[in-house]
Amino acid sequence: MTDERASTVESPVRAASGPEWRESAQHSATSEPHVTVNYHTDNQEGIVSVRASWEWVTESGEILASSNEERIYYFSFNEEGEIHDYTYETIRQHKQSENEE
Repeated sequence: MTDERASTVESPVRAASGPEWRESAQHSATSEPHVTVNYHTDNQEGIVSVRASWEWVTESGEILASSNEERIYYFSFNEEGEIHDYTYETIRQHKQSENEE
């Protein structure tokens, strides 16, 4: 990531909000992301799209119930291969049916 872009990214300084965040905080769980390249978007030079989902995992390895949301991130790169900008959208996570497995 470029220094300029990194300087604009800030971690939230708010308390956990929403039931999923509160439950994960109660169990000292951390978010375990799962990220794959998103091949279902138009290819644009200098832009990579990835799909991200996550699970909340306790220190003992228990996976907490979580929403079925995921995010699609769109990363723009400069000529040096550094991320210089990004956007994302939150969508409902696609669940495979038994016929798709």
